[in-house]
Amino acid sequence: MGSGRLPKPVATLADIHVRLYGLDTRGKAFHVRAHLLSASGSGAVLGNVAVALSVEDVIGVQSGASKGKFRVQWIGAKTDGTAG
Repeated sequence: MGSGRLPKPVATLADIHVRLYGLDTRGKAFHVRAHLLSASGSGAVLGNVAVALSVEDVIGVQSGASKGKFRVQWIGAKTDGTAG
């Protein structure tokens, strides 16, 4: 018999273009491109998100014909894209 514990979700690294849509922090509708950097059964990490979002916002994410709604759980630091 096993320990009864479920295996930890494994993140899959990716670099897939996705579309984000919803309302930004000012309540203005947006529809922008971003990158799906990694995903698991419990969440995903997006990069190159060119819209102001807040924790708890609900956004739509679309890849091809597949789409779903997700709640923002955390937001990383904004970067300017330069190495240094």
